[in-house]
Amino acid sequence: MRSPKPPSSPSDAEWLAHLDAQARSGLSVPEYARQHGLKADTLYKRRRRLSTARLVPIAVETATPCELAFPDGRTLRFPATLSPDTLRAFVLAVSPR
Repeated sequence: MRSPKPPSSPSDAEWLAHLDAQARSGLSVPEYARQHGLKADTLYKRRRRLSTARLVPIAVETATPCELAFPDGRTLRFPATLSPDTLRAFVLAVSPR
């Protein structure tokens, strides 16, 4: 006779559903785990593992120019590609001493 098959562990999708439900519930992780027959430490571990698994690398590009406004109302616009060091050097050069 075969030994009984151990119960399968929840899938990542099921853990994500638990994590989302716990966050919406307002309950602490231990309280939520107790109410749903889970171990709090396992829920913490899954939250840590799955939260890093859902990170997506992004690149931020901006086309907005940098503006330097003077007290007399004049405005200078610099291209977004201007390096911060170059802008800093310009501001220092035109600043009153």
